[in-house]
Amino acid sequence: MLCVVGVLSLTLSFDDWVWTSTALLPLAAVPCFTCLSTADMARLQLAGHWRYVSGARAVAAVVALVGGVPVAVLSRSVLGASVTLLVAETAFWLLVRRSVQTRRDVVTTVRGQEARSAFKSMQAYSLLAWIQGQADRVLIGGFAGTVALGLYSVAGSIGRSAGDSIAAAQASVLRVDLTNVGRDQSKIRSVVGRHVRSGMLLNAAAAAPVLGVSFIVLAPILGPSWAEALQIVPVIVIASIPSALSWCAAPVHIHLDRSRRALWAPIAGLMVAPLIALAAFSSLQLAAWAVLGREIVVALTQLLLMQKAAPWREAAIMGALIVVSSACCVALGV
Repeated sequence: MLCVVGVLSLTLSFDDWVWTSTALLPLAAVPCFTCLSTADMARLQLAGHWRYVSGARAVAAVVALVGGVPVAVLSRSVLGASVTLLVAETAFWLLVRRSVQTRRDVVTTVRGQEARSAFKSMQAYSLLAWIQGQADRVLIGGFAGTVALGLYSVAGSIGRSAGDSIAAAQASVLRVDLTNVGRDQSKIRSVVGRHVRSGMLLNAAAAAPVLGVSFIVLAPILGPSWAEALQIVPVIVIASIPSALSWCAAPVHIHLDRSRRALWAPIAGLMVAPLIALAAFSSLQLAAWAVLGREIVVALTQLLLMQKAAPWREAAIMGALIVVSSACCVALGV
């Protein structure tokens, strides 16, 4: 958080820096609630309540949208995105905390070595993935200004919330299914492929409501000043398609004890962040297409890292879906 504020201080006037830093202040509390929810989430997962964890994450995403969109409308700044993230993590922590307290089959002390081993092996991966997700926002704020950052953040919140919730749920269920197939990579590939196919269907089903809410409900409410943000929502929705594959890859790396090798995927995504910021300096539409390109790069990197467990047939179907969807966006002038 201090690094973000420091970068902004070099690129903004004092008044803009004070307001932007204040708007970003809720983000400082996000890691705190994430840490609080991690232990309870691990307890629920070890007790086999993966479905509840996935549902809690989805409910938290919906609550975050309900709480964050009005703030974005009223403040017309990045404060809306900051509040959205804070509400999402707070709501998720409250849900899993209450569940742990009320369920009798959940142990109050996690089986030490098993949970700690998996957690430590993915710490660097999770950190890099988080940096990858935030780097483009920081750079956009520096290169294109706070207005572009606010528009980009709102578009990302609207376009990615449903897809990320679905992907997180798929990854949680995939972890359970992988425990039943051992280390046979052909069986792993089959299980992963099944989850990727179901994820694509769910993303396609969620796209219509997301676009409907964006253009039918939010457009009249937000007015013409937010039209540019809503215009790139379809491209952000498409970016959720390859992102779903990346989410499914992480449990595979953990299952095969190849967590260190997985670090190259978020590093590849991080390398694209400056290109997204430069694109945003030209237009938000170009930045949205750059985000789609980054997600494709990360997904391809994950496929290569998964080696024989990679579901290439489903990846080809996913590629075709991305091409067709992108062609429709171009035809509509997005």
